[in-house]
Amino acid sequence: MSDFKRILIATYGESGYARDIVIGANRYAYEVGSWFMTHAIEGQWPLEVRWDGVLGCFGWRTNRDQVAGLLRATSHLVSVAQFLNDVPELIFIGQDNERIGALAAEHFLDRGFRHYAMLKDAGYWSTLLRAKGYRDRVSKDGFEVRESKATWADWRHPGRDAGRQGRWLRELPKPCALFCNSDGVAWQASISCHVVGIAVPDEVAILGVDDNELYTHAVTPALSSVRTNAERIGYEGARQLHALMRGEKPPREPRLIEPEGVMLRGSTDTIAIDDPELKAAVRFMRAHACEGIGVGDVVRAVALSRRTLEMKVRRVLGRTPRQELARQRLERAKELLLATDLKVADVARRTGFESLERFVTVFKRAAGLRPTDFRRRHRRPTGWAFDVAAAQPYGQPADH
Repeated sequence: MSDFKRILIATYGESGYARDIVIGANRYAYEVGSWFMTHAIEGQWPLEVRWDGVLGCFGWRTNRDQVAGLLRATSHLVSVAQFLNDVPELIFIGQDNERIGALAAEHFLDRGFRHYAMLKDAGYWSTLLRAKGYRDRVSKDGFEVRESKATWADWRHPGRDAGRQGRWLRELPKPCALFCNSDGVAWQASISCHVVGIAVPDEVAILGVDDNELYTHAVTPALSSVRTNAERIGYEGARQLHALMRGEKPPREPRLIEPEGVMLRGSTDTIAIDDPELKAAVRFMRAHACEGIGVGDVVRAVALSRRTLEMKVRRVLGRTPRQELARQRLERAKELLLATDLKVADVARRTGFESLERFVTVFKRAAGLRPTDFRRRHRRPTGWAFDVAAAQPYGQPADH
């Protein structure tokens, strides 16, 4: 037992993000094979124990005294949440929050929106960075972002049509792309839209962050969300902790992990296009792309000349009809790889590819990974990877 290292994962609670951090760190610990790892939430951190290393997933309630207590309990501490980012002793590996905001903007820009809005729940550092990324990316294409002046208390009670939130939603130019810095805020915005009679996604499309199914599937339509790659952050945080424990020098700069992408659901499954002919063409492509259709099929379906279709699609979406069909097939393929147990050959067939070989080639060119590698890297487990209440040293029998 003397070779085993005692590792604590100290989290602010049992949120989806914290859960995925534990799963990712657990995966690294399993590879190491010599860590005794346990997990405790804020208020229950066992600070009387001497830990070989601590992975800290801090929240907005975490204060400097609590972090100081952890530093007294260990010589090696790595933070994987962007709170208390100004504490010099903390080594940070976490979300690239500006990129999360930019990715949200690109998701809406791809759908042709011209009106943009944003909701933030508080002035946390991560929230401010997500807002900056969203605002900067939208402004790059010549658009402005409207931000709510309602207080956090106004949005905490979405069932109340008590003035400011309702007025703000009604006054938004339609159709509008609404980015919310968390799934909880997106859930509140969705309910508020329902209360004041605003259609989601046709009038207001809503996108959250974290892909927390406690919120994303608690409303209709279900909420689209940016997946933050928390499992990988947990894995890389554990890897950095291991490096410190081996005596390696700490990194000079924080390390930021890019988000995985957007999980598309009903709340943003729309096209913000005023031209009725072009809107019909894009809807037809998105409805039938996986049936193996070509540009000629689209031309026949919407009674446009090929030249006119090419011109309109390129002007609004910034790509050709052929590229849009290919993009739709690949997006659907990613969904099937992550959400089902279908064999790769079945995914290829269901997304309109004539052969498995062609599918693998096209997918790797676009995603940078073979389909099997993409599924292995990005697929999210359905639950906790281990029972923290009965954690045993990896590689040891349970009765040791």
